[in-house]
Amino acid sequence: MLFFLTGRPDLVRKAARSCAEDLLLPALPAPEKGSQRTKSLASDAVVLENAEPDFLTLPPGKTCILAGPEEPEGGLTSSDELSGRAAASGDPAIPRFVIRSEEDFSKVSAWIWKQGFHLRDYREADLEEIGELFRNSIRNLCQKDYSPAQRQAWISGFDPEKWSRTLREHQTVVAEFGQRIVGFADLDGNLLDRLYVHGHFARRGVGRALTERIRELARQSGETSLRTEASLTARPFFERMGFCVRKEQQVERKGILLTNFVMETVL
Repeated sequence: MLFFLTGRPDLVRKAARSCAEDLLLPALPAPEKGSQRTKSLASDAVVLENAEPDFLTLPPGKTCILAGPEEPEGGLTSSDELSGRAAASGDPAIPRFVIRSEEDFSKVSAWIWKQGFHLRDYREADLEEIGELFRNSIRNLCQKDYSPAQRQAWISGFDPEKWSRTLREHQTVVAEFGQRIVGFADLDGNLLDRLYVHGHFARRGVGRALTERIRELARQSGETSLRTEASLTARPFFERMGFCVRKEQQVERKGILLTNFVMETVL
């Protein structure tokens, strides 16, 4: 992916920082004209501040977000930003986004998110990153509903050998932004067994996209209902997705009790 952001300097910096944080990109100063780095960017992922796209080329498979302080000559309008128009500056062509207002910032951020976000099938190489996401999700999203001892007991339930087997046996869907896993869910019969979203990417539609895909897979398998065991934290989300509580229960993890809810929806 390659984008050139320009417009109001404070909003350009804000957008560049946001993109860099989402994509785990290091921020680097722009190369000067004539330097070796103006010819090819060797890093896998970079953010260049005060960049001049006419003097940059990006090798295939790299990620770069260029943040320029000035609007391009003749400037693109806000309507041009999201129209798919690209400026033929260097190789390859670079989409240019002019950010003049908070509304522009929101639109551009949403567009970049849409370009980078996708769902795919689980691969065995995902296990370690999924384990890290599982721990992050519980630590960062469940603080209001579960005590530190409860969260730690929950986290301790991650057994790499068992998870590797069940994630392969179940229909497991992974959500990615760029090349970073931001969520996952798995289906076992008509049970939505696990659904976790990275804390940094909560409330961006990741959980909804995963649930809709799991719902689709269950229908394709001939299921007439979909059930799950939702945490206190996840219950409101599942209610918005059309699930109803069938019962409240206590589950034990390492000798500690945690409240969750058996929930179900008709397909």
